[in-house]
Amino acid sequence: MTANDASHHCPSCEARFAFRTELEDHRAVDHPRPLEDDIASPGPVPQVLVVFESMFGNTRIVAESVAAGLASGAKVDLVEVGDAPMSLDPGLDLLVVGAPTHAFGLSRPETRAEAAEEATAPLVSQGRGLREWLEQLDCDGAQPQVATFDTRVRHVPGSAARAAMRMLRRRGLGTADDPTSFWVKGKPGPLAAGEQERAERWGERLARSARRQGG
Repeated sequence: MTANDASHHCPSCEARFAFRTELEDHRAVDHPRPLEDDIASPGPVPQVLVVFESMFGNTRIVAESVAAGLASGAKVDLVEVGDAPMSLDPGLDLLVVGAPTHAFGLSRPETRAEAAEEATAPLVSQGRGLREWLEQLDCDGAQPQVATFDTRVRHVPGSAARAAMRMLRRRGLGTADDPTSFWVKGKPGPLAAGEQERAERWGERLARSARRQGG
């Protein structure tokens, strides 16, 4: 790629990219947005709900790592989307949701059926997906901050995290962080090296941010 081909420039370094999505992926991994969480403050322990959808197990691993990081400064409930509550507790401070990227966004029944055909073991999420849960979710009386994540193959367009964030923003909920992607080596996985640890660090940052907001 020549300098003339690279039309998107990273403001944090000298990297250039031909496509905006490549720039967004680069910034999300190499220059994550700083949160107002670098100094933990005393205060009430935030209440956090982590809801995940997973096909082959990669997103479940990320969700478990995020929850482990969150537990450093918050009370965390981790649930698979099929077991997630249909209404949010008014006392909830932070809602974190994650899913694999299917067909440029959140999964649909047909994409989950395709995943089941390709799987060599039962799917982790065998019922509804995150899309359906968000569509039916009752947020009345609850105003948590939200954070979204997904798993996807690097340089493949589309993001379940961005799609989920759009749905949650339409419900009037505020954002705790930008949509975040964790990389897998292929459709069935495994996770790329270091992603599990990065997920835990992200959870720790979210916990500090939630504690600061609550204080």
